[in-house]
Amino acid sequence: MNRTGMVLSSVIVKKSGSFDLDQAALDTLKRAQPLPAIPADRPDVVELTIPVEYNLR
Repeated sequence: MNRTGMVLSSVIVKKSGSFDLDQAALDTLKRAQPLPAIPADRPDVVELTIPVEYNLR
């Protein structure tokens, strides 16, 4: 993400085994933008790993 909280790129690190669930996780990240801004004492670009957990009914 960049300093303003916009996601620059995203990938699935550990796939769920379901294309639809993996795509939903990426879509959720897009909808969550902008993320909170990066504090001034941090680099301009930050790499994050965000766990996503789904419960199917």
